[in-house]
Amino acid sequence: MFELDLEKYRVVDISQLVVPPGDEARPFKVERVTREGKRQIRYNITTHTHVGTHVETPFHFIKDGKDPSDFPPTYYMGRALLVDAQKNQAVDSEHLKEVIGCKIKPGDIIVFRNIEKSRIGENVPYLTQDAAHWLVEKKVKMLVYNYGFFALGSTEEKVEETHDIMMKHDISFVEFLDNLEELRRKEFYFMALPFKIKGIDSAWVRAIVIEEK
Repeated sequence: MFELDLEKYRVVDISQLVVPPGDEARPFKVERVTREGKRQIRYNITTHTHVGTHVETPFHFIKDGKDPSDFPPTYYMGRALLVDAQKNQAVDSEHLKEVIGCKIKPGDIIVFRNIEKSRIGENVPYLTQDAAHWLVEKKVKMLVYNYGFFALGSTEEKVEETHDIMMKHDISFVEFLDNLEELRRKEFYFMALPFKIKGIDSAWVRAIVIEEK
């Protein structure tokens, strides 16, 4: 029987905690519902697909693109490589070649971390379009980054361009993370399994890293 030896590996939860009722931009309202004569408790939830840690699939940006249910579970897990970035850094293809060029393989997942924790409006690091093309050529399957602390372009137009470049090649994005500073390795196993829902652009996930101690 398979067993994960937690003496050798550590499990790091990098998901954000969602606390109802959320806010105006990202609401997560819950209403307790009970059935007459029944003890069971249920909740009605009012929210949208981009609250908390979530995976954006190609259907988010590409007409007739794949939605969360169109990928097998194995798509949402696999070997991941960590790329650290600094405030106002343009993460271009030359930088990626330098830090992961000798390691990257088809099917890898790339995790971007802003080590200075600068936020939008404070010169966050960002991915360039030539880097997006390079990642497509390397056949990565997912990008993982903390929205608000790392950007997929230097402007809103560039962010849209990056979505178009990558999502038409079935590359998805996992956004809104926490605890990235807890990661100690540059290579680890990542998983972020979404609900199996048809016809939506994005789905909530629990993002987990498994790395050697």
